[in-house]
Amino acid sequence: MDAQEEPETSPTKVKLVRADAIEYDNSLAKAQRIIGNVLFEHNGAKMYCDSAWLYEEKNALEAWGDIRIRDEDGLSIQGDELDYDGDSLLAELRGERVILRDQSMTLNTQYVQYHTEDRLASYYGGGRIINSKNRNVLTSEAGTYFAASKIFHFKDSVILENPKYTIYTDTLHYHDYNGQAFFFGPTDILSEENSIYCENGWYDTMKERARFGENAELWNKDQRLTGDSIYYDRNLGRGEAFGSVVILDTLNQIQISGEYGKHLEEAGESLVTEQALIEQFFDTDTLSLHADTLLMSADTLEMKRILAYRGVRIYKPDLQGSCDSLVYAEADSLIRMYQEPFVWSEENQINGEFIDLYTFDGSIQRIYTESMAFIISQVDSVHYNQIKGRTLNGLFIDDELRTVLIEGNGECIYYALEEEEEPTDSLLTEEPPKIIGVNKAECSRMPIKVMDNEIQQVSFLTEPDNAFYPLKDISESELILKDFQWKGSERPLSKDDLFTTGETSSSVSEFLEETEGYQND
Repeated sequence: MDAQEEPETSPTKVKLVRADAIEYDNSLAKAQRIIGNVLFEHNGAKMYCDSAWLYEEKNALEAWGDIRIRDEDGLSIQGDELDYDGDSLLAELRGERVILRDQSMTLNTQYVQYHTEDRLASYYGGGRIINSKNRNVLTSEAGTYFAASKIFHFKDSVILENPKYTIYTDTLHYHDYNGQAFFFGPTDILSEENSIYCENGWYDTMKERARFGENAELWNKDQRLTGDSIYYDRNLGRGEAFGSVVILDTLNQIQISGEYGKHLEEAGESLVTEQALIEQFFDTDTLSLHADTLLMSADTLEMKRILAYRGVRIYKPDLQGSCDSLVYAEADSLIRMYQEPFVWSEENQINGEFIDLYTFDGSIQRIYTESMAFIISQVDSVHYNQIKGRTLNGLFIDDELRTVLIEGNGECIYYALEEEEEPTDSLLTEEPPKIIGVNKAECSRMPIKVMDNEIQQVSFLTEPDNAFYPLKDISESELILKDFQWKGSERPLSKDDLFTTGETSSSVSEFLEETEGYQND
């Protein structure tokens, strides 16, 4: 033998401590029949039974009737039959009810393998575990219990039941000492408040905190929260999501997305920031809105309220807008835009101190603004039709602005254009319209008719002061009303434009051509 090699240690022999009777069977070599109040000891474990066969040469035993195994650290196993191999230190217990107990945990099954040295127990064919401390109940087809670390590994049809929720998964590692469960595979967590799905993560069943990853979803009533990862505190009713966050309101067909999201169950509030986008889906199109921060809440009647903060930009094929902040109230279908709000409807820009958009069934029905209310349209690169007043009321029909009423301190600059000639084949480029003069007016009440997305007629009803000037007879300074602002370069011409500011890649005319097909549908 190599001097450096350590000699192998011979397995210790199973020790018979007591019995009422011992019999020998000559037909079984070196086999003893042990009967009544039997107790064996081996490797720190005590094994009790009603009767047994002890095979001294094999260092093994077979036992029946009221089987009990107890180790030095308090773990116990009960069953009806026991096979024990003293060399491999492996015990196999069978019975109608095989019960393993360790502190506050109890396992019920019909078959257990228990390794006395590693203190490792495995079961197959179904098992049920009850924790009296946290009232968790775990069932699965197979499982392994590491008694030294108080950790379970469960496999196949795993169910963790708690008075507040139930977890269904394929693979679960459960720390019995602190109630933490780790999921590996498709997992559903169901409760009265919500339902959760993920494909990996953990749940602290004592503190009721969790992290869910890989296709994580949290459903609450009519809302779904998804993200690359979701953190959830059931006690606080608070969920946080990180990366590719989406909150979907299936009742109102509203979706909010971003890179960070938070949901408060009790307050019924959801917040999204970082590339935040809200979309409302209608039968024919979608309204998209971007802002730095989006907040969705519900009032006492469970009606939705949406607040958008900082850098608000709106895109709908028939209407676009921008402002600093915005509020949408489902109760009266009103969108209110604050701080430098601008709305574009085809050729027309509307702005004022604030703007109210009244909606119904996905369409804008009416627009209202006051205090420096403007409606402006671009004639060419330097000239603009401008109508201004204290208040502006506009009506939409079939998603098109049809009438506008300006009231209070009304002012108007409106250009008269030369009649357009019929196009010819030699016309290679579209010439800008030729201006033949300009109308300047002041009037306290001005109805405006809009046809084919252009202002067709302006009427002056109350105390009008109206004059027409050839363009050469009026100075440039007189062609701009006080507080005039043209923000055409900031108009979002597509959904992608919502995330950009300043000059856009397309002109307004290109935008109108792009949406012409939609308007004619």
